[in-house]
Amino acid sequence: MKNISFLIIAFFLMAGLSSCSDFLDEVPDSHLTPENFYQTEADAYAATIAAYSQLASHELFNNHLFPTIDMTSDDIILRPGELTPDLVLLENYKFSPSDADRPNANYNGFFIGIKDANVVIDRIPEMDISESKKNLFVAEARFLRALYYFYAVRMFGDLPKVINETTSLADIKKPRSPASEIYSEIIIPDLLFAEEHLPLNAPEPGRATTGAAMSMLASVYLTMAGEPLSFGAEYYTLARNKAKEVIDMNKYALFKDFADVFDPKAKNGKEHIFDVQFDRAAGNRESIAMWLHWPRNIGLGNGLGLYMPSPSLIASFEENDLRIPVTYRTEYPRQSDGRIIRFPPHIWKFFDEEAYRDLNIPRASNNFPIIRFAEVLLIFAEASNEVNGPDHEAYEAINRVRERAGLLPLDGLDHGQFREAVYRERRHEFVAECKKWFDLVRTGRLIEVMRDAGKDIQEKHKLFPIPQREMDVNEHMVQNPGYDE
Repeated sequence: MKNISFLIIAFFLMAGLSSCSDFLDEVPDSHLTPENFYQTEADAYAATIAAYSQLASHELFNNHLFPTIDMTSDDIILRPGELTPDLVLLENYKFSPSDADRPNANYNGFFIGIKDANVVIDRIPEMDISESKKNLFVAEARFLRALYYFYAVRMFGDLPKVINETTSLADIKKPRSPASEIYSEIIIPDLLFAEEHLPLNAPEPGRATTGAAMSMLASVYLTMAGEPLSFGAEYYTLARNKAKEVIDMNKYALFKDFADVFDPKAKNGKEHIFDVQFDRAAGNRESIAMWLHWPRNIGLGNGLGLYMPSPSLIASFEENDLRIPVTYRTEYPRQSDGRIIRFPPHIWKFFDEEAYRDLNIPRASNNFPIIRFAEVLLIFAEASNEVNGPDHEAYEAINRVRERAGLLPLDGLDHGQFREAVYRERRHEFVAECKKWFDLVRTGRLIEVMRDAGKDIQEKHKLFPIPQREMDVNEHMVQNPGYDE
């Protein structure tokens, strides 16, 4: 695991950047300086694509965000008998600023992404390329900066505002600004700019679009309506309206089969609004999500099997829910002879037939969904219920998700019942997609739900601690309440 201070990384990287020969292909850091690099449209493109690459890093959506957001919820448990110290501490809410290794890696990863986005935002407007290309590249970078900050502010609360290219350590040794300012001064303006200047269709798979910016805005508004900001009705209305705009675009739709959402052969399809891109055929671009969840030592190809569905999650599904065999399984035929191998329930969403056929489980091609159309429908349903109660449009949205799952439509619920129904649909739709802890916090259910799950959770755990290394190198930083060591 990388455990290097963002400040140290920034010091070594601020004079250079990662360039790309193809979208999201990793290459070694360039020795070019900013002064002689930012000359051509190809340079601008390379810098922009570099800002995407952190999404697929081990600090974020290719490893360490899984346990931080999912295993700290009631949906995912650590494999019984697993003794990895930081994972045991994380699952049991016993971590501190110095040993919360996965959240610390996440913090580091977000700010590397922010740094890369800031380079594009500051440098490209001064380049001698067309205005349309400038706006496109800057809009992509601002979308990404908003995304990185959106995850970070929900996890860590107040944050330093790092909104310009890093040219010295002084640029990033900043005090924390209130979370409300991070939203109002960075995340929302960045997404509004992105919505205006991004294209309707991605120029390459995996690049941001107008629909991605709009969908992310709907999620941001829904989050701001709930805890800890608790902005309420005004922001539920904003979330509802923005989600409705996405729905009314008629550009996105649900796959008929829930399994297609995660099938590498159906990548970047009609339901995928914005995904992190992975490709096992490209050097260093494989996904390890399948390996992290795949059963260990049972003759099906060796996985880690670290993160498993909780008994309460399994019990919460309706019996005929078609999402069950996609979400988790308890048996599978062995490749060598077809014998059915049985095992405790394991997450199955990230299954890649090609990786299994090659018995190379750590090298899969599954993209990771950041936001997809099913979430837009459920954002609309939830926000509409909070504004107007469960009206016809709210039912229509949630029932589209339920219909795909093979479930009967809902009807005749009051406001509170409909709210709980949306929570259940989100639980079953987004298992292991790095959403559940966020949902528990914003809906005010984290403490109650996790205590019911047997965890010794405290009020301080509504945020993760600022990494101790950041406290040590930045004299302006103040730790989150309850985490002083």
